[in-house]
Amino acid sequence: MRRLSNNPFSTGLLILIWGVLSNVFSQAGNITLENKLDKSTVRIGDIVTYTLQVVHDESIEVVLPGRAFVMLDSAMHLLPDDALNIRDYQKYDPEKKDGKIVEGVEYIFAPFLVGKFIIAPLTVTYRTKSDSTLQRLNTEPIQLIVESLKPSETGDIRDIKPQWEIERNWWLLWRWIILVVGSLLLLAAIIYIVIRLRSGKGILSAFEKPPRPPHEIALERLNELLNSNWLAEGKVKEFYIEISDIIRHYIEGRYFVEALEMTTSQLVRNLEEAKIEKNSIDLIQNFLSACDLVKFAKYIPSDSENQQVIEQAREIITRTQIVLEPPSTEAEPTKAQATPAADAAAPATLPEQNESVTETK
Repeated sequence: MRRLSNNPFSTGLLILIWGVLSNVFSQAGNITLENKLDKSTVRIGDIVTYTLQVVHDESIEVVLPGRAFVMLDSAMHLLPDDALNIRDYQKYDPEKKDGKIVEGVEYIFAPFLVGKFIIAPLTVTYRTKSDSTLQRLNTEPIQLIVESLKPSETGDIRDIKPQWEIERNWWLLWRWIILVVGSLLLLAAIIYIVIRLRSGKGILSAFEKPPRPPHEIALERLNELLNSNWLAEGKVKEFYIEISDIIRHYIEGRYFVEALEMTTSQLVRNLEEAKIEKNSIDLIQNFLSACDLVKFAKYIPSDSENQQVIEQAREIITRTQIVLEPPSTEAEPTKAQATPAADAAAPATLPEQNESVTETK
């Protein structure tokens, strides 16, 4: 809030004098102001509602006051903004009542200083449709008393009563605990059964076959595509879309990277971040680039180029497929062959895994 002068007392006094003089000399024959507080005495920090209502003829245009207002203490000093703590400001839409227009504003604030205060007059600017001269009319100042939260020392202050010991019924407590836990378990069982039945599964989990390796699925789809005779029927673009989709599905299942919704450059970047062998990345990039020419650039490949793309697809699958190797057949030294010193010094080791995963080159 901006101060009107360096002397807060003179500023507050000038505000009150200006409000009185404005009411005396303003032509307010067709306009009336009413300002009020919802309570005149509050405690510090209480919410206070300050309302201004303007009633005027339809021929009068009114400009209501803005968000801020001024409050003075008993010494006519302006209060700072943080002491007012204005929480909200609302303008009410004009409404017609008994041939007059009724409108107004509402301030909601919470004072944080104790004492007797005066809310300075609010200024309403107005003019008539026949006269463009702006005129002003001020409200009357209102007193607000803010009291402290400290209780009166003269009241009847009594000592604190001793605690009332309540005898605990442990059996009742445990009965409720058992009831609640049992109900939750029953509810969980019902939800589990409903979900299993809705998904077409039995109540108890049945043995499920392990998922097929991605290279088996890819080779099967590739053979089905080659038996479709799409190239002979002239469906070249459809053929390249399908063979590209087969390899992209295979890459997702083999390397666990996003491939279906990626562009070729994005897919290559994902493979590089996954630390895939560079030769395999180059092979995949060359294959997908050849497919993109047919899919997006309307390129018509030759028969030899078609055969080359098929061979590249098959090479990608067979070169990078996961192969389960048989366990090593090398003879290991028996316990009787080991020397006592070696037995004492050698640390315990885990048994070798029966299967190992390698990438064929």
